[in-house]
Amino acid sequence: MKKKDRNQRKEHVGKFFLQLIEKNLRKPELPDCLSPVFANSVQATNGVEQYEKMSGKISRLLEFGEKKGFDYDQILDSKPGKSIIAGEILTLYKNKMGSGSFEKLLQNSLDKTLVKNIPNIENGADLNIEDTVNLAYKEFNKYLSGKAT
Repeated sequence: MKKKDRNQRKEHVGKFFLQLIEKNLRKPELPDCLSPVFANSVQATNGVEQYEKMSGKISRLLEFGEKKGFDYDQILDSKPGKSIIAGEILTLYKNKMGSGSFEKLLQNSLDKTLVKNIPNIENGADLNIEDTVNLAYKEFNKYLSGKAT
């Protein structure tokens, strides 16, 4: 598989996952630059084989939904989108969340992203990076725990 193809798959599954969690991450008004960190973490969580499997499922679901005249959001909100595919992603995440190393890696990625994007963040000078990282991780974890049960 070409590197370009792998990157497109990463974006495909990551975008799907992000679409599901995005509303919850916006509630505490977290900086937008953090959302892609969560989307990109899907690949690290699942590994290549699981990732490709999910990508295939999402592609088939999108193809089926488009044939029926549904748009992207409607397809995501469908029972197969929310229950089956999202359920698999959330189960894999929930299993990884117990690992202290996963938590540290995700928090470090959030921290690096905030530091790099401070000039672009509204009120970035007043932003407490540590508090923002902790809030983002807490909200993300709360979402995963609530959806997975």
